[in-house]
Amino acid sequence: MRKVFLPFSGSVRPWICSEETGAIVLLPDERQVSQFISDGKAILPDVDFISLPEIPLEKGSIEDISYPSSRGYIFSRWIEEGGVMVSTPGGLVAPLAEPGGAIQLKVGDRFGRDRFISWLEEQRFIRSDLVWKAGDYAVRGGVVDCFDPSSKMAVRVSFFDDEVEDMRLFSTGDQRTRYSTDEWTFRSVWSGEGGPKLPLYPSRLIVFDPPRCRSCFDGFRWLWNEISSIDLPEDRWDRWLESASSLVFFETFKGPGQEELNISEPPRFRGNLSVFKEQLSLWEKKGFEVLARSATGPPSGLEEVSWENRPVSSGFIDWDKKVVLLSDVELFGLHSAAVSEEDVIPSELNLFLEEGAWMVHKDHGLCRYSGTEVVKTKFGSQELLVLSFHRSQRLMLPVTSMDKVSIYGGEISDDLSPDVLGSSRWKNALIKAEKRIEEEASELLEIYAKRRLSSGKAFPVDDEMMAQFESMFPHVETRDQMAAIVDVKRDMESNFPMDRLIVGDVGYGKTEVALRAAFKAVIGGSQVLVVVPTTVLAQQHYRLFLGRMAPFGVNVEQLSRFLSPRKQEEVVKRLSEGKIDVVIGTHRLLQKDISVPKLGLVVVDEEHRFGTAHKERLKKIRSSVDFLALSATPIPRSLSMSLRGLRDISTIETAPINRPPVITVTGAWEDSLVQKAIARELNRGGQVYLLHNRVESIGERAGWIKARFPDFNVEIAHGQMNGKLEDVMMAFYEGQVDILVCTTIIESGLDVGRANTLIVEDSRSLGLAQMHQLRGRIGRREERGYVFFLYPSNLPLPYRTGERLDAIGRLSYQGAGYDIARQDLLIRGAGDMLGFSQHGHRDRIGTDLYYKKLRDKIDSLKGRARTEVSMDIRIPLMIPSDYIPQNTVRMAMYRRMFSVQSVQDALNLKGELADRFGPPPDEALCLIYLALLKTEGGNQGIIHVMVDEKKTSCRLMGKENEWIGPGGAKGIALLFRRIKEWCDG
Repeated sequence: MRKVFLPFSGSVRPWICSEETGAIVLLPDERQVSQFISDGKAILPDVDFISLPEIPLEKGSIEDISYPSSRGYIFSRWIEEGGVMVSTPGGLVAPLAEPGGAIQLKVGDRFGRDRFISWLEEQRFIRSDLVWKAGDYAVRGGVVDCFDPSSKMAVRVSFFDDEVEDMRLFSTGDQRTRYSTDEWTFRSVWSGEGGPKLPLYPSRLIVFDPPRCRSCFDGFRWLWNEISSIDLPEDRWDRWLESASSLVFFETFKGPGQEELNISEPPRFRGNLSVFKEQLSLWEKKGFEVLARSATGPPSGLEEVSWENRPVSSGFIDWDKKVVLLSDVELFGLHSAAVSEEDVIPSELNLFLEEGAWMVHKDHGLCRYSGTEVVKTKFGSQELLVLSFHRSQRLMLPVTSMDKVSIYGGEISDDLSPDVLGSSRWKNALIKAEKRIEEEASELLEIYAKRRLSSGKAFPVDDEMMAQFESMFPHVETRDQMAAIVDVKRDMESNFPMDRLIVGDVGYGKTEVALRAAFKAVIGGSQVLVVVPTTVLAQQHYRLFLGRMAPFGVNVEQLSRFLSPRKQEEVVKRLSEGKIDVVIGTHRLLQKDISVPKLGLVVVDEEHRFGTAHKERLKKIRSSVDFLALSATPIPRSLSMSLRGLRDISTIETAPINRPPVITVTGAWEDSLVQKAIARELNRGGQVYLLHNRVESIGERAGWIKARFPDFNVEIAHGQMNGKLEDVMMAFYEGQVDILVCTTIIESGLDVGRANTLIVEDSRSLGLAQMHQLRGRIGRREERGYVFFLYPSNLPLPYRTGERLDAIGRLSYQGAGYDIARQDLLIRGAGDMLGFSQHGHRDRIGTDLYYKKLRDKIDSLKGRARTEVSMDIRIPLMIPSDYIPQNTVRMAMYRRMFSVQSVQDALNLKGELADRFGPPPDEALCLIYLALLKTEGGNQGIIHVMVDEKKTSCRLMGKENEWIGPGGAKGIALLFRRIKEWCDG
């Protein structure tokens, strides 16, 4: 066994493995595997790097035969063809299946659609509505989609009668074609050789960071054995090491018996091109080849550098081979995300409607979706949505009126009931909501107008002190994070008061943006208020700001109840005298006795958590000084567009480097599983959150924990503890509490580095966004985090809960919050993030309708009122069931049609239909055109459209004469072309 000292990571890892074809490379987690392969393909395009993925630690995935089959094909291909296989300890030891049967199809073959479907069934493929994971297939007329386990992409086969007409590879994310192929070999899901086996193969083994790899194996094996019927033996890891024909350990710490490579990290230039050019000249004189791999093109004057637009995680200098590789980290001080080739969960899944889903009809109120019915009318067959109201009242809604309904986004409780058709309850709720919407929109415009009239302070451009402060940041900025920092600095250097919202996933570096803004304000001669919702968070921020700013002579203080009354009075006095530069505190900072003579910047973290009176105070402040708000919840894109010019928004979506993904486990509560999970975390010196969301029985659960862990400190935290709550939270933050039995009160704010296990006792009532927010409490350092979303083992699991648990398990990668919260804005709506909107009115009419109305009201007040186009359609319009047979997919497509906002949207959707389902029938095209007429027609002055079999008429605002065209599909198509011409011209 060789031991090699390698104290840094990045693209040097694949570089030193470039000649190791036939070897297996092991890294601690899948994030590092993804980074290794991304780096390897960027710098060594001729080397075949092959990823062997883990099987997700979720019971449904462990029992899914497609995972062992897919891994078996990858393993067999590596044995036969060579290359460098890259995996994790979990990926190496999990089961795989021997390759099974296969068939080859070629374009022009007379194989037959039904015969192909029969083969897929025999080989254990699962029929589904939408293909997005290995082992799925779907049928739509003459089109068969299939994802065989040997492939990285799914394949779409189109048949004409029995002949294979064409074959295309498509992305599961958007279901669109990526490549065409003339032939394809489809391989079986099931090997038929006795089921999955545990691999063991003598090969060269290269292990990076061996102690962490061993720890990750132990964690994977423990969880696997808890939820799988196939046990992984304890000696599995050691047997792999013993079977290796050669073994190399790359160790990150200095130790005895190690070799050292003549490789080092390059200097960092942080965008200073003059210094870089000087160093480049020195390297060239010494005969070094200089390579650059960046997410951007080369700056002018660097033509001699071999520059490619393929980012890598970091660079290196190989002194023996005389090669210098530079990344964005060295060149510009930026971290670029790994380039992933993995397909994702289809966005269309978010649009699927399940029967029983709560919806809102904008004219009639709250109802439930009860499927669709095809009804014969005097104008032909129509597909109608069936909406169920109070006491079994039903409303049949034509799909052409799909824009009248939206998903209900409020809290779903046991006492939620549908409205009565024609009742006053809905009308009253709508009147109250619209009044509040008008107030909110007016508030935004008022603040905007005051900001435009105010002459805010223009802070000076960055100087050397700012550069020194930024160089103390212990991490590498992500590209999104740096873009947000640039946005904030530009705002602060302008003559208008800044009003910017920074939106970023949990732990994505929003606080660093605030730190730099605060420092810029201080060196520009101003004072800064940092307002946070809890005392514990104030203490946490205080320590961070003090640690970063004190070396530069900045006076940082906090104002909270943790200070004695005398100390609080002293802070208030010194603040009013201008002797404190940055003060961090709760709503205490918003009280009337607080005077800040040189106030230049206010930073507010999670503004939605403050009360109405505090928001009013913030509203007065923000119109005259620079205002920076931070939030972890995404904002709907349509509302974001309407807010353009009123409130500036920066989004941070890139995951921070060096943070392993949190392992997410879902399943029933079992005492043994919970005890082992807690013991495991305590044994590695960590802390545990156990979430029990019932205050009346939380003491009983804490007693159960104390009885099993008598030597550890167990405390309770919930919202009814008043003053004692913050003492407990601070004790947990300080490490004096080992296990915190708590409610969802912990879901935002707290950053406890040693707390890396979260157990949620009953996940049934949690929404996806809330689950994601809770998961963000752990895994915030380089230690692997574990989260268990459990439910009572003695109660049936509701379908919707199972769906949410499946989604949270699959969306466990970094950045998943944006995918999750776009599906589920149940927890906090965009209005809350903007600093307004109390729950009552919005909850009654649903977040979706509320924010549509808010968007429309803002546009109206800005002079861009939307004109509704009334329609009288007297021809049959529906997507034929033989064109899209799956009801869920067809309904999703209707919803997409009626969200079309522009001509380009319509053309894109038309192309997608042809790609996925074959040439679209006239009825489907007409629906797209009519949907565009509803949104864009009003902007072009159209107020009414009537279509029958004989003619199409169109009435324009302010004109007496109607436009008359041919009837039916031809008339609608001609009107669409007119709209397109008007938009283009």
